[in-house]
Amino acid sequence: MKSKILKSILAVLSCVCLGVGGVACSGGNSSNENSIQSEASSVSAESISSEESTHTESTVESSLESSVKESSSEESSLKESNNEDSSSTEQPEEGIIYTLSNDGTYYIVTDYKGTDTDAVIASVYEDLPVTSIGGYAFSSCDFLTSVIIPDSVTSIGDWAFEDCRSLTSVVIPDSVTTIGDWAFEGCTQLTFTEYGNCKYLGNENNPYLAFIKTASDDYSSYTIHTDTKIIASLAFEGCTSLTGVVIPDGVTSIGSYAFFNCTSLASVEIPDSVTLLGAYAFYYCDSLASVEIPDGITSIGAFAFYHCISLTSVVIGDSVMTIGDDAFCYCDSLTSVYYKGTAEEWEAISIEADNNDKLTSATRYYYVENEADVPASGNYWHYDANGEIVVW
Repeated sequence: MKSKILKSILAVLSCVCLGVGGVACSGGNSSNENSIQSEASSVSAESISSEESTHTESTVESSLESSVKESSSEESSLKESNNEDSSSTEQPEEGIIYTLSNDGTYYIVTDYKGTDTDAVIASVYEDLPVTSIGGYAFSSCDFLTSVIIPDSVTSIGDWAFEDCRSLTSVVIPDSVTTIGDWAFEGCTQLTFTEYGNCKYLGNENNPYLAFIKTASDDYSSYTIHTDTKIIASLAFEGCTSLTGVVIPDGVTSIGSYAFFNCTSLASVEIPDSVTLLGAYAFYYCDSLASVEIPDGITSIGAFAFYHCISLTSVVIGDSVMTIGDDAFCYCDSLTSVYYKGTAEEWEAISIEADNNDKLTSATRYYYVENEADVPASGNYWHYDANGEIVVW
């Protein structure tokens, strides 16, 4: 049910800036894109306003659940729309379908028309590397029990293995750096490695590569393994008792919706190793008071800190080049922005105009390490010997 609600939220809040997705796959249920858009548009402004002012998980569900209706759609058109970096090529009638990228340099797995219960993805096809598993590629392959992904693959797309209800084993190599939204949703038989109240997928050498989801959303404490590289989308979704979490150094990506609706989350440490921060990552983290965006992140996704109503300060690294729509919408307590670059560099950031006024109107401080270099006018800051923020 939670995934249905999140899909509805995606339709309602981000159909313009992120696009609306549907579920499509051989032999399975599918969601019609036009139907979702139509249903999303029927959600009243009053219900959204109510959600913004008095949020609970039940409020979100009751106001948005009715906007989702399942209906059939054409599988091929949805898969094509979710693998935009591919071009049509002549394909076999069955087995794993590999589609050539638009630039002709690699292949993408876009479909599975086989009958074998064990799928082994090739690392090379037609003398070119296979680097990606596209959206919906194996969706609703009910008979599939195991998948081996080669170390040429770097990304797994949205809904890639959704509703593979017989799937028990997936080998994910260290080469994979991103896992899309709902990639393993509905894989009810999938075997995970468990550690610290968290469930992981990976490989023989690193079974903790990807943190997929929690063992339960009722715990107040979770430990992310030190070998983890990926925090998948929805990993902590709905963990309303979670108050704090330390993300280990070495994690490179935090997926969309990763901390969605973690209403008690008051603190989070994001290490410098993180280079990807997905959309909606900290959506409705009502208790989050401060956050530091590390230097490796170049883009803050849309709705990333939406309705973080307790957020008073944010540190933004000088590598950030874009800030998405509504990234800091309803951050009503935000008063201080500590930027690690100069005023000129801040002006070069592309900040989407939609509902980011709380960010742009906050007092902004620019980083100057030495007091002797502080200009005569303006607002400036630095770290003290204990790593605390100090205003010059």
